Amino acid sequence: MAGPLVIVESPTKATKITEFLRGESVGGDAPVVIASVGHIRDLVSKAKELPESKQKQWWSYLGIDPDDGFTPYYKVYDNKKDTVAKLRAALKQADALYLATDEDRDRVIREFRAGATKVLIATDVLSRGFDVSQVAWKKVNRGLSAGRVQSIATRLVVEREREIMAFVPADWWNIVGTFADASPASEPTPFAAKLLSVDGVRIATGSDFDDSGALSRDDRVIVDEATARSLAAELGSSSFAVRSVESKPYRKRPFAPFTTSTLQQVAGRRLGVSAKQVMSMAQGLYQQGYITYMRTDSTNLSDAAVAAARAEAAERYGAASV
Repeated sequence: MAGPLVIVESPTKATKITEFLRGESVGGDAPVVIASVGHIRDLVSKAKELPESKQKQWWSYLGIDPDDGFTPYYKVYDNKKDTVAKLRAALKQADALYLATDEDRDRVIREFRAGATKVLIATDVLSRGFDVSQVAWKKVNRGLSAGRVQSIATRLVVEREREIMAFVPADWWNIVGTFADASPASEPTPFAAKLLSVDGVRIATGSDFDDSGALSRDDRVIVDEATARSLAAELGSSSFAVRSVESKPYRKRPFAPFTTSTLQQVAGRRLGVSAKQVMSMAQGLYQQGYITYMRTDSTNLSDAAVAAARAEAAERYGAASV
């Protein structure tokens, strides 16, 4: 009996996953990994591509029947029919099938090792179901995409823009002094200190104002420009002394994993490269198996992945490392 069949999109991914799964088997047979070389099918987009009995339905351009549990109707691309035939032939020789989407490459490996036989599905129905594109074509420009992601992103942008329009600015100033140890026995070490209160009342900062620009706390005083300059002139000729020094423990934790936006920000700030260049480099690293999927806004990790990482760290570096 042949082993499981794993189908991925990219030939590069197929090669890399084959390396990952080398030596792993269920029932004694190693898995076979084949690339579909991109997508092989899509929802129909024309009425004539549907069964004849469905061609005059109002939803025919969607390729989804909302009246029948959102049943999807697919078509295989003409240039992918040979690929489909090859995959079907390989499936006949396999005892299990795994469809490995980009985000779940590590999940496929874990499930294979556990002997699972799950099949992962894509998100076409959601994309086509958000029928905002038709509105965008009529009101903005034909050919624009406004699927599930774009629709939500547009809403976030609009809501944020409304918040900006409703924002009421408020002015507040603070005073920071630079000091140095005047003792002749030591080398002067300059340090900065901020003025926190005036006559026993805390100076207001940005967090003390509400959305209307008004002070939200009664126990704060607003220092405007004139007051700040007057205080600075007054304090400039005064003498100061350090009354006490407090020492507190400090713990530094590892930075969170990169999301798409933080990856682009850090690379742009430290390396001076554009977002497009960052994603191109990340794509190359991903295809070679050096990093996991880089297009994400979430840093959540599965319990299985965390447990596996902890077990590996404990095995290599001892229980104290976890």
